[in-house]
Amino acid sequence: MRTRPALLPIARAILALGTLMFLAGCSGLYRAPEVTLTNVQITGLGLTSGIARVYLEVENPNPVSLEVRRMEYLLELRGPDGEWNVLSEGVSSDRVTVVRRGTTDLSLEMVFQYRALGAAFLGWWDSREVMYRIQGDLSARGPLGPVQLPFEASGRF
Repeated sequence: MRTRPALLPIARAILALGTLMFLAGCSGLYRAPEVTLTNVQITGLGLTSGIARVYLEVENPNPVSLEVRRMEYLLELRGPDGEWNVLSEGVSSDRVTVVRRGTTDLSLEMVFQYRALGAAFLGWWDSREVMYRIQGDLSARGPLGPVQLPFEASGRF
């Protein structure tokens, strides 16, 4: 008597599950990172816009390191009227490895618009603080393949 046919349905189920995980990009297995804006340095000024180096702290709650290959972002500042004004939006293709269950510092060079700074300055004049929010997507590669992870954070400085 053969016992091999009894193992065949189990092997098929494992193969099907593995295929589904691969096709889904395994994004359901990863948790989104926590992003904190830690510093901003103005590195250049023009007639209508400027350039800033924005420093972020990225906390990876996952048990595996992630190689970030692309980061889409939108950084906004709140004006005195409560409306959010786009300071900068764009894409960075700088590659960085975010360590597993740890924190990695990264920086982005962003072109910013003066009009958003003007509204933020008026808000700062009233309350001595500026509220920001940043959101976007990290395109990364983990041990199981590519993954897209959304992030969002807000705070004040």
